[in-house]
Amino acid sequence: MAVPRLWLRIWLNPLCEDEVIRVLNPVLKIALTSPEAAKAPSLHILPLAKARSAFSKLIRRLEASIDLACEVEQGEMALEGRTLPWRLYRADTTSPTASTCMVFFHGGGWVIGDLDSHDNLCRALCLHSGISLLSVDYRRAPEDPFPAAFHDARDAMVWAREHAASLGFDPALMGAGGDSAGANIAAAAALALRDQGEQPGAFQMLIYPSVTAEGETESYKAYGKGFGLDAAVMDWFADHYLPKGVDRTNPYVSPLLAESLAGFPPTVLVTAGFDPLRDAGEAFAERLKAAGVRTEYREFPDLIHGFVAWAGLVPSAQAAIQETAELLGAISADT
Repeated sequence: MAVPRLWLRIWLNPLCEDEVIRVLNPVLKIALTSPEAAKAPSLHILPLAKARSAFSKLIRRLEASIDLACEVEQGEMALEGRTLPWRLYRADTTSPTASTCMVFFHGGGWVIGDLDSHDNLCRALCLHSGISLLSVDYRRAPEDPFPAAFHDARDAMVWAREHAASLGFDPALMGAGGDSAGANIAAAAALALRDQGEQPGAFQMLIYPSVTAEGETESYKAYGKGFGLDAAVMDWFADHYLPKGVDRTNPYVSPLLAESLAGFPPTVLVTAGFDPLRDAGEAFAERLKAAGVRTEYREFPDLIHGFVAWAGLVPSAQAAIQETAELLGAISADT
């Protein structure tokens, strides 16, 4: 006999909100409450170099079972005053969207993460979407605080469009995207290009994006400790990227606070049920829709922030990546 929805809401409270039943994936629950997790030092109390190393080691452990074959090329883009490495994941030439490419920016709070930490994600997105990805190794804080990463994202999008033909792509079919902090700078760059009267991209993909540095939502309060992305770590990230004197209400810092989102490219936006950033991400999707922007929004209710790294252990995380990629392929095909 099916359990009535009301009983489920009472039984699972406070994990049920807004008529959505959220039950944390059991593998994630075990991992997050394990003695090993309890003993592991939080990133924000480690020296910067050790924090970056610890994050990279964690990713390698979680993704040890993943082996995705994909054609990969590497190079560098020369921008004003700096050179950024890139890694190109090329889609199968038989794909109907083989001439489409997305400029990708990795997550990691603008502080950690690199091309290697997101290599498997880019492979999976390429294989399941049918489009190519150009992953860009932008400058990180605190060595290069705001607006460095934002400027890198904006300029990388322009560079990719200008060099699209030489890379084998259609300049009119260049989009952008990323996860978490990478999604933040992708969205901010699109806003900046729009504001400058330039093409903001043909499409966009935002995976559990950081879209505001201001205010605390209900999901931030509920999941800001014990769900993989603690509030203390978020503050550590923000303080590195946004040192004293930076206006955190600037829409290029907090895209959710932009006066208007009109003219934003068609967007795939996904969130995780147990993510402190969930509510802000959903609010951004609603604002995009209200501005007349085609928006494909999905919440994966049993997952946490950073679920893309758990695909080797959590089948629903792997399925979420595949669904996101398929949405990306569909929305890019319609541009």
